[in-house]
Amino acid sequence: MQTNSRAKTYAVVGVGGRSKFYTHAILKEHAATTRLVAICDINPIALELAMEDLGNLGANITAWHADEFDTMIATHRPDVVLVTSKDCTHDHYICRAMELGCDVITEKPMTIDAARCRRIIDTRRRTGRRCRVAFNYRYMPRSTRIKELLMEGAIGAITSVVFTYNLGLIHGPSYFNRWHAEMEQSGGLLVHKATHHFDLVNFWIGENPRSVFACGKRNYFTPAMAARMGLRNCGPRCSGCLEATLCPFYSNIRAKNPAPPGQRLAGDFDPHYYNDLCVFREAVNIPDTMHALVGYESGAMVNYNLVTFGDKEYMNITFHGTLGRLEARGETPFRIYPHNGPMYEVPVANAVGGHGGADPVLLEDLFGAAPPFDPCRRAADERAGAMSILIGIAANHSIATGRQMLIDDLVPGLDTPDHTVMPRITDDIEIAPVSAWIARRRHEADERRRKARLTQADSFTAPATLA
Repeated sequence: MQTNSRAKTYAVVGVGGRSKFYTHAILKEHAATTRLVAICDINPIALELAMEDLGNLGANITAWHADEFDTMIATHRPDVVLVTSKDCTHDHYICRAMELGCDVITEKPMTIDAARCRRIIDTRRRTGRRCRVAFNYRYMPRSTRIKELLMEGAIGAITSVVFTYNLGLIHGPSYFNRWHAEMEQSGGLLVHKATHHFDLVNFWIGENPRSVFACGKRNYFTPAMAARMGLRNCGPRCSGCLEATLCPFYSNIRAKNPAPPGQRLAGDFDPHYYNDLCVFREAVNIPDTMHALVGYESGAMVNYNLVTFGDKEYMNITFHGTLGRLEARGETPFRIYPHNGPMYEVPVANAVGGHGGADPVLLEDLFGAAPPFDPCRRAADERAGAMSILIGIAANHSIATGRQMLIDDLVPGLDTPDHTVMPRITDDIEIAPVSAWIARRRHEADERRRKARLTQADSFTAPATLA
């Protein structure tokens, strides 16, 4: 049981699967510096199951319905409120917690549209409270190493980034089994999922986005695709669906949530928690294929592509800079192609922990007694949260209107996040090594062409003389 009265106190709103990442860390690895005091949710069954789970870990806490959020805060006066509820509710709990005198840690995305984003920014300024956004991708060893290489100037100033994320045929469809496939609840995957990726690019290049042009379409998870697969009698949920034995995307919630026979699951009676909705249902109103072109303040550009039904899961990124190119593909070593030398590889140490090794590092940064100095500045606040989601929100508007969107038109006057100092396009470039390298490459190309001509001449056979 937690008894450390000097520890920082936390209340959690939203007890879905993601909340366990934080509550278990508070109760176990970080019990010396943190104390969980209360949990809150809209679903009574979810609260009951969470109380049982956390009680098994020694928690001495109270449970509250979402309607009692203010009373929970008044009763416990937590130092920090952790927001892990549905995306469309984040702004309400973030703002109310700050208004009641609490700091906030929120899951991504910070919120789902521009109006909600403005509300959070205004409330943070007015109350002076702190708001952290838990971008775990920043803490992956691979992400951190990319940041270090770019900060060191390995390829000079970044001018272009090509970012492809492929969701495989298990992970991708899972978003369409749930509320995430409805724009009004999640903002679509350009907000809910791509907020990770847009934040990474903002973090890596140390700049603010300026403009977005996007296109997107629901190509795969459609009723027409179900018909082409021979699935003619799809039900609203996988549970009880007549096509369960044939559908490649059948979702067995009991298999996903092992429990003794007869035990209730959070989604059994509450549509807020259904995670076996038909991926082909009419209510889906988000794209499953997305492409965005993002312009930055310096003139750098990002070409972003997200597919939700790929053959496998991977993330490939190519950075083009004034001094070379950096490729980060899957889990392989990075490759750097400098303008003034041969290609070389940069290995990355094997990661330990969830999300590519990010989880334990993020948790230490959030809950540790004295997190070490971080030259990469991975901690993200509401400013970084806004810059990330506004790319996705602008992309949604661009898809709907066919027009380029400006970030400042959505939420004017945003403050700049705490970016690191990065190489800039205006920096001087030492031209001699580059010139020497280009001259050497030209000489090598000339030699290859000369040898090719000689080989062609040696193999040439004159046509026989006509009689």
